[in-house]
Amino acid sequence: VSFRPSKRVVMMVLAELGLLACGAVPIPIPRPALGVHAGQWTYEAPEGAQMFGQFVYASEMGKTCSKKLTVFIPSTTICEAENVPNRTFYDSLQCVPNSMEMLTSLIDELNSRADFLPDACMQIATAQSPGSTPYGHALEVSDAVNKLPRKQGLVSALQMDGSKSVAKMASIVGLPHIETYGGGVYVVDERDPEYSTHLRTSSDLGSSLPGLMDLIGERFALLMDPEGSTTVWPEVTAAAKAKDREIALSFIVPMFSFADVFALDEPMDRFIHQALALGLRYILAAPDSVATYAVLACRLYRLGVNQHFQVISVIPPVFASNYIRATGCAADPVPVGPLVTESSGWISGLQNAIAPGGEDLLVNMATGRPGDPRGISVSMDGAPWVDPYVAALGLEFHPTEECYDDEGVVAQSALFQRLLEPENGTNLTCADIMTFGQTREQPYVQDVARLCPISSCRYNSLMNACRISCACPAHLGLNHTMGLPLCLPVSELPMLLDPTSGFRAQEYRCEGKNCRPLDFGRFMGQSVFTYQGLLTAWAGFSLFGFCKIPVDYQCGSFALIGTWGLLIPKMMDGLYAMGLAFQKIHELHGDAGLERLANSDVGDSWVKEELVRVLKTEVEFER
Repeated sequence: VSFRPSKRVVMMVLAELGLLACGAVPIPIPRPALGVHAGQWTYEAPEGAQMFGQFVYASEMGKTCSKKLTVFIPSTTICEAENVPNRTFYDSLQCVPNSMEMLTSLIDELNSRADFLPDACMQIATAQSPGSTPYGHALEVSDAVNKLPRKQGLVSALQMDGSKSVAKMASIVGLPHIETYGGGVYVVDERDPEYSTHLRTSSDLGSSLPGLMDLIGERFALLMDPEGSTTVWPEVTAAAKAKDREIALSFIVPMFSFADVFALDEPMDRFIHQALALGLRYILAAPDSVATYAVLACRLYRLGVNQHFQVISVIPPVFASNYIRATGCAADPVPVGPLVTESSGWISGLQNAIAPGGEDLLVNMATGRPGDPRGISVSMDGAPWVDPYVAALGLEFHPTEECYDDEGVVAQSALFQRLLEPENGTNLTCADIMTFGQTREQPYVQDVARLCPISSCRYNSLMNACRISCACPAHLGLNHTMGLPLCLPVSELPMLLDPTSGFRAQEYRCEGKNCRPLDFGRFMGQSVFTYQGLLTAWAGFSLFGFCKIPVDYQCGSFALIGTWGLLIPKMMDGLYAMGLAFQKIHELHGDAGLERLANSDVGDSWVKEELVRVLKTEVEFER
């Protein structure tokens, strides 16, 4: 005869052991100057055996919340010590809740819907950052499920190591886990019980490998580490076979350890020398540890062959650049990371930030959506589009013998044919590719500038394609909104993690199919584009934003970028998907199902299995 203790007995035992917070006094967190949330953040300090303090955001929005459904968000890197130089901002408990302002707006909007979770409210909980150790995030989850309020799901935005540790812990405690960050993408065998509750809003590596293989020569070297080799190897071999590519060298380096940052130098050098001896020019880098990419970059530079190899990375190359600080190249007087990854042209199959230039158009094409139905051009704040320089100075852009639009070449461009897939007999024009000229991340901005310089500046004189084109009015000495000269060579445009790369509302334009309307939040019916503008202002590019006080920034550049591009926008999708799953539980199982969900104990197998099933089969979101 099997015995299963009641939830009351389980909770009493956890409380007796000091593992369940029953008596902690929550501290209310004041709303920031530009805060839009309607509910209340509170903070509870750790007690007894607990390791982390807990923030909770609750928002009743005028309804009776007899049941609370809580999504736990493992702490992001936004508020880690290295990203928040002003420690008063962190220690005063402002950083963590303020960085999630846009997530609270989604909670407010969902709870205000009359048809969403009757007599129940959704809320979020999170913790102070544990620092750079990936296992700290798993410990956060373990800590969180053993304290009130009960948790019904996890949404994270973590790099690979942290994401995997959370995924494994989520499976142990029986909570669905949605990873939302492109930098946290790795191959997962869904049959592996360690990942039984794991889902992602960014595509699995397996789906991007065929495209990466198109960029690789006939023969290439594959770099792995022990943690990732078991899943990477079968995926890569299958993709290579399908594309008739030869893995001429497969090499496994040891796992990176911060305890000895030089330990990988010798095996990495052996890998590079073997690739050279075999006459290889392409490297597919697919280790599990993010820092191993930085070691590869460092050793390529040390051996003087960073220009010889074309590296295709399964994670965004910016991480190789960031983690140079953990390698033997950390003290070099030259910026080794950008020099190797950017100047040597590392390529990734994954994107991990909102990039307005063309992304919304491509998503609308893939999903069959028409875009913004209003029929007007708007800037990122949702206002009607006005080009500030054209309006203020009356700038006009006219073709010359040396500088003109080449519509004939545009019509025949294999690149834009591939991107836009025009119907047979339809010729592409400069007007069709203007939105791609606004990107900071994709190299085709140079094609837009070269083929359509006049149209680029007429469309938006502040966008990158105009700034690097022959039509840019360099003789006027104008500046961009971030203070740099308006007209620059492409090599001097700010990169993603440059503090001068922030978005301003008046820099970007969209209309019709180039805008992607949101389905959720107080931005419902507006576009992702407009939402990006609101995030930008909140991140600190307005006077009283999250990371800025009237004189000095309180946060480093990564905290700013994480808020408006890298992390928070992605988490909105995961949080919304979790809310839809809760709603679907009520639709399928009525009040009794919602009651069981709200009061579920750790290890309730029905809740675990049904929530994961609903997320996989009943809720539409990009995996």
